[in-house]
Amino acid sequence: MAGRPPSSSNRPTTLSTAVFYGVDNDRAVGAALVLHAASFVPVTLLGGLFMMQDGLNLTRVRRLGDEARAADGAVPAPLATGETDQGAPGA
Repeated sequence: MAGRPPSSSNRPTTLSTAVFYGVDNDRAVGAALVLHAASFVPVTLLGGLFMMQDGLNLTRVRRLGDEARAADGAVPAPLATGETDQGAPGA
């Protein structure tokens, strides 16, 4: 169609859904952003809280992943610069 702006792959679906429900595109996008934030933020915060309760941080989680891969024989488990196994839980 002439004069039609370039669109992403899901734009026709978004527009047809917004038209079906009788909502303009700006309100639909705003609602989508709010709903995504409302589902992402609490889960992320709770996950961080539970990690802290278990004494984990992102460095420790990464190290555990490296150790698990090394146990499977996939990749050797490198220690990050300055890290030692001394004082680690279970070491």
